Amino acid sequence: MPKPDLLKGVSQISAFLRGEIGIEDADLRRTYYLCETKQIPAGKLGGRWIASREQIRLRIAELVSGRSTAVAADEQSPPRLSAAGSRQRVA
Repeated sequence: MPKPDLLKGVSQISAFLRGEIGIEDADLRRTYYLCETKQIPAGKLGGRWIASREQIRLRIAELVSGRSTAVAADEQSPPRLSAAGSRQRVA
């Protein structure tokens, strides 16, 4: 019988990262950090962290393949005022 997709709590998420994904240093503290900083797809339901096995696998595959959904560095620069006083992005 296949395992359920839903991981309930940081301990289950951590065990999944260590066991099935192979991230050996995914202790509870590091897993909580990964959840809090949105480095893995997880969310809170009530006060408990939950995650999908499949969504974590997809996120890891995305990272490994280099197809990151992160915003490009030039899009992260804050707008600055030009000489005329209008806002524009500076590369």
